[in-house]
Amino acid sequence: MKLNYKKVLFTIFVFIIFFTNVNASAYTYFLAADFCKIDTVAKILKIVFLLLNIIRIAVPIMLIISSMIKLTRAVTGGADSLQKVSKTLITNFIAAALIFLIPTFINIITKLTGTFESYNACLENIKNPITIDPSKGGPVNEEGGANKAAPKIKSVKHLGSFVTISADKGTGGNITGYYFSKTNKKPTGKEYEWILKKSNYIEIAKLPGTYYVYAKDGNNNISAPTKLTITWEDLYNNGPRSRDDKNYPAIVGNLSEVLKTKGDSLQNLNDFIAWSVRSAGLFTNEGVATAGIAAQNYLHAKYNLHISYISNVHCFGQRYNTHFGADPEWGKVITLGCIDSASRPIAQEQGIKRYCMGYYGGQDCQSFFGWAVHNGGFKAENTHGSYVGKNGSKEESCGTNCSKNQMIELHKKLVIGDELVNPHHVMLFLAHYDENGDGIHDGVYIYESYTRVGMKKWSNAELHREGYYTINRMAGYYANQSNYACLQDYKGDMVSIPDAWKDKASLFRSNCKATD
Repeated sequence: MKLNYKKVLFTIFVFIIFFTNVNASAYTYFLAADFCKIDTVAKILKIVFLLLNIIRIAVPIMLIISSMIKLTRAVTGGADSLQKVSKTLITNFIAAALIFLIPTFINIITKLTGTFESYNACLENIKNPITIDPSKGGPVNEEGGANKAAPKIKSVKHLGSFVTISADKGTGGNITGYYFSKTNKKPTGKEYEWILKKSNYIEIAKLPGTYYVYAKDGNNNISAPTKLTITWEDLYNNGPRSRDDKNYPAIVGNLSEVLKTKGDSLQNLNDFIAWSVRSAGLFTNEGVATAGIAAQNYLHAKYNLHISYISNVHCFGQRYNTHFGADPEWGKVITLGCIDSASRPIAQEQGIKRYCMGYYGGQDCQSFFGWAVHNGGFKAENTHGSYVGKNGSKEESCGTNCSKNQMIELHKKLVIGDELVNPHHVMLFLAHYDENGDGIHDGVYIYESYTRVGMKKWSNAELHREGYYTINRMAGYYANQSNYACLQDYKGDMVSIPDAWKDKASLFRSNCKATD
């Protein structure tokens, strides 16, 4: 069969003209990014594109192999055979090239019809699917297309220490809230589940995990979800470290005044802590862990400033665990006058800077743990911040001289928000880590106050050497509603609740003191 190249070119030309002049709404709909996120559609398209890729590679290869076989036979058949087969070879090679260039033709068509961006978004979703199931209330209209009235999330970025979100408002008014879900399901309309903030931009601390992030407007139009994945290793590598006072400068001067010099405020920091805890879950172990991380991550990421360790007993670190939000006096320069008279001679003898390991107001290990628990929504202890064995928490130990394997078995019981203890130190447990991906716990990620408040990664060998043979399982404490925070601190003064927590303030007990 003789190939008429003029007819082929004319057909392609007519095909392109047709697609550039017809109403493109039909196939724009099928290429729409939101339509591609519907679960069933995304799965079908993934199969279709897989088959197309197989065809565009397999068919040209088969044509080329077939052509080479025919050419080999023709060479032995003489000049006439070679002349006859040459036309077939040309046809086969052109056909192979056209089939292989199918994606190029599709790109040309989508560019000419103005659907290129939708097509690319559809391909991206097939590679990294974020699907919407309309039966579960996904943000699509009745015909299955995108809800154009809804806000659109422009970017979600994890900056090592916290997340930033930016969104464009839809036709339903300004952004009024954000929502993080660990399941690809439209959020409910319950206000307390949303991070209520009337802005197209928010900063928030999140624990590692995979999240689907939504934005909504004043008319309760909800955006399509954007996927965000955070890992513990990412948080560890890019966040503040707890045992590096040389590279991590402490806050010097009252924190509230230091933030003012940077054009920031204590209120902004407290809102950041409150939004973060509220998103993780007030009155939960995840909320406690988030509180412990949030304040220091904000200061570290923005200003490379760090909350100092300070000896709880001798330098009054314990009083810093009774605040909701950051204490305005973190960073206050400690003098001998701040130390109780019984401890003052020891401090003078050893030198206050050496004795307090930094001499700027902050938290010791126990007051840090207590502060995190308190800012997760629970009452502040007027002790050294220790919650061991109290009000539902359960202390467990493998003894005073455990083997490494005994210690590892004990540590397997730890869940986020628990306390890890040795005779001289306490730490907030975050997660186990698996170095080799073999399913075996090789150590733990923790948050603590040591020379600075921050994160540390402990191997099992280090934990055994340092004698971490005791754990305090806090699940019972967090589940006990009588442990919810009072609206008075331990002195009986009214506590100031940050705005971001106020819609849940009724859950705080008002008829108690933290010492009851």
